[in-house]
Amino acid sequence: MRGKTFILFMVAVAVFLLGAVAYYFFEAGNSEVPQEELSEPISDVTRAIAFQGRGANRVENYLELDSSQRVQFRDMESQYRIKFYAITNRIDSIESKIVKELAKENYDTALLDHYADSIGLLHYNAKTLTINHFIALRKICTDEQLERLSQLFFEIDDFRRRRFERDGERGAQRGRRMRGNN
Repeated sequence: MRGKTFILFMVAVAVFLLGAVAYYFFEAGNSEVPQEELSEPISDVTRAIAFQGRGANRVENYLELDSSQRVQFRDMESQYRIKFYAITNRIDSIESKIVKELAKENYDTALLDHYADSIGLLHYNAKTLTINHFIALRKICTDEQLERLSQLFFEIDDFRRRRFERDGERGAQRGRRMRGNN
């Protein structure tokens, strides 16, 4: 039974790390984020803080958004980041609960399963939020900008694939070192 829990824990850690990589790349779910977390009005200061990030600026410049589009995009981007941040905070909180539960002598596998399900749903919400964000971006783009946006998507996918391959090789190298097979 402990082997299954260890595997569950490793899967949770792997999912967290993949989410962290995605979060870092986009520099930060969906509309189902509880309203109590988003109920306070979003101030201009909060928007400015949420919008800070090189990724959004790069998207603006890459797509050559005009001033009106930039205003729309910045508003969408800040809303997206606030919601995404709420989701990642909830994931972090649940992962902390997983670690605490695993540290117990008599851990509760049903509770751990519940935590894993909750994290899975939150990852789904984060992906849905991201998809909807890019769909909204598409709606404000001209035909020429849509072509550039499609190219950007391919570049993001290529970056993600190369990073995964590189990180996978690093992980394999660490595994060999840990086993003493240099």
